[in-house]
This record gives sequence, structure tokens and C-alpha cells, in this order.
Amino acid sequence: MTMAPFFQYFPDIAAAETRSAHVSGMPGLPDGECGFFESYCVEPSCDCRRVLVNVVRADIPNKILATINYGWESAKFYGKWLGNMADAVTAKGSALDPFNP
Repeated sequence: MTMAPFFQYFPDIAAAETRSAHVSGMPGLPDGECGFFESYCVEPSCDCRRVLVNVVRADIPNKILATINYGWESAKFYGKWLGNMADAVTAKGSALDPFNP
């Protein structure tokens, strides 16, 4: 699966719709502005129906602080797509990506 940043294909839409959050006083998190940048699969044959959201701070934009996986379909859909229900449970909904800490 090849994921690509949304802004790479749709820079005007991404500029208008990219969201950010100001973090302040949260234990374990440094204060500062964080942006959330979406990536989607660009393989024509892929139908994974997932997004990766990379979290980046404004003061260190080249370092991804976290990657959030989000699958918006049902566990049944992901079970069929992945071939097993054990992995389907983790593909549905949101989770921090263990491969991109």
C-alpha cells in the first residue's frame, strides 16, 4: 500500500482544510501548535478506505510526532479486505500507528 499526502495532489483544498490544535499544559506533551496532515492510498487497485493522519509541530515541521490510522468502514469490510477478522478489528476506527511512532 502506497500512501501519499493529500496536499501533494490537492494543495489548494489541503491549505483550506488542514486542521491544527494548540497544545498547552497537557502532561506528557510539549506546548505548541500541531498540524494534522492526511495521507491516502494512491494505488489504483487499492480500496482500503483508510487515512493516515500525521501529527507535526509547527516549530519542527520535518518530524512526524505521531501517526493516527483511521478506517471508516465496518469490521466486516476490513475482515473481507484483509482476509481475517483479527486484523480487521484494528483496521476499523482510529489507532496510533505502531509502525510510525
